[in-house]
Amino acid sequence: MTPSILQRRTRRGMPLWLEISVVLTVKLLLLWGAKVLWFSEPLARHMTVPESAIEQQLLGTPGRDAPPVHKN
Repeated sequence: MTPSILQRRTRRGMPLWLEISVVLTVKLLLLWGAKVLWFSEPLARHMTVPESAIEQQLLGTPGRDAPPVHKN
């Protein structure tokens, strides 16, 4: 009886636990790099949005110092 493809591959290459660990480490490094590259800090520091405006957009409730909403 011939061994399956999975059994042949693990006999010649790295052990399965090591291969999974390497893949997970690479994925974590890529996620960390994306976070640092795109989500760490805004590019233009002068372009900030008041917290009340964010609350209004997300929750639909007016914040403390939110400007009135004009519906056209």
